[in-house]
Amino acid sequence: MAITYRIKERLRDFYRTVDPNAEVAITYRIKERLRDFYRTVDPAEARRMLEELKTHCLKRAMPPRSESSDARSDRGSTRSATTTWPG
Repeated sequence: MAITYRIKERLRDFYRTVDPNAEVAITYRIKERLRDFYRTVDPAEARRMLEELKTHCLKRAMPPRSESSDARSDRGSTRSATTTWPG
């Protein structure tokens, strides 16, 4: 099933509201890449993918803590929405 432009816009608006810091989006991309890793049958490709995944997950994607982020700490992180996934 193809996702229409209208559906994409509605999803984008939804995530801006419920996931302004992109934690859900980032987690989903990592989960999908991990799924691809487990489906890989070539050991060399699997090693490369795992190394890529590890490097990506170890990147510091959160801005330095501030007083306002300390006040929000009970509600979740302030992860930057600039994290992207290769491929």
